[in-house]
Amino acid sequence: MSQHHPRRRARGSRRRVASALIAAVVGATGLAACGGSASSGAGSDGTLTIALPLKPQSLDPGKNGNGGQNIVQWLSYEPLIRLNSDGSLSPGLATEWGYVGEGNKAFEMKIRTDAEFADGTPVTAESVAATINHYIANPGP
Repeated sequence: MSQHHPRRRARGSRRRVASALIAAVVGATGLAACGGSASSGAGSDGTLTIALPLKPQSLDPGKNGNGGQNIVQWLSYEPLIRLNSDGSLSPGLATEWGYVGEGNKAFEMKIRTDAEFADGTPVTAESVAATINHYIANPGP
């Protein structure tokens, strides 16, 4: 039966803790380096500047892929329904939603009345339908 030397176990444990702390410091330093500077972040004119490793395939959300470049869409467009980090749903452009009728074949949403496009044009059920039809017609890569 082999016996473990308590001091050896403590050293190994200290090394693991030290390695974890070093990794945490390096990670925190890397995150701090990602923070804003004079050339990135929010400008005094209200413009948000972001940096991407590659250019988006397109600024048309119907033609973009599912890669990391979708941050352009995530920051630019309000979803109909938000999927929260805990898996729950909450209102986006839609204030109410659910299946109507029998067989779960029709899904109905009520769109916020105060939503506007960037140019001030109201977001309507018709404009949401046009966007959905655009996605269907442009299935992306």
